[in-house]
Amino acid sequence: MKAIDCYMNCPILPNRAKPQNTSNIDPNVGELLDGQIRCWVDERTKAKCFFLYAKNLHILWSEDSSKWSRPQYKEFPSDQPIQVYEMATVLSLAVGGSFDATKLSRGIEYKVSVVVLLKKFLSGWEFPVQTILVKPDGTKENRSTEDLMEKPKREWIQIQLGTFMIPEEMESITNLEFYVHERKGIKLKMGLVIKGVEISV
Repeated sequence: MKAIDCYMNCPILPNRAKPQNTSNIDPNVGELLDGQIRCWVDERTKAKCFFLYAKNLHILWSEDSSKWSRPQYKEFPSDQPIQVYEMATVLSLAVGGSFDATKLSRGIEYKVSVVVLLKKFLSGWEFPVQTILVKPDGTKENRSTEDLMEKPKREWIQIQLGTFMIPEEMESITNLEFYVHERKGIKLKMGLVIKGVEISV
């Protein structure tokens, strides 16, 4: 069974999902060759930061064009277009992903956020969105977002999943995993656009 098929029954990514291959990221270049993972170095802390665009995430029913579309979005004029996921109508939201935490800097506090845009005609969000962050030490942080209906519309916003730090002396580092879901509502949801997940300071 594929990981995406388990989201309705599992509270977190099953079988410790494998991270995306980020071994060929050059911090001096600033992004992966396929344009779907951006890497940069924070000027203040000198920590490596990453943005995983939606193509790197597991999104329930994303292969069904009646539920999700995949428009191209040009973030910067000089960049090649990146793919975002735009919700048509779905009953349940389930998004998950993972990242190789050994690529991150030690001794720096990171925050993890999913970046989304809420369209003008947002509807079906009866309950708060729930998030789970599995940190590099294996501990979990659970959060419940504020009402999406009350958040700004038609602009990119961050929904924070949690924070963590990798100590200098830590030897065993697990994958960073994240999960965003809302499965209680009985109304069809619409109006959400997912850009990706940011891991930054």
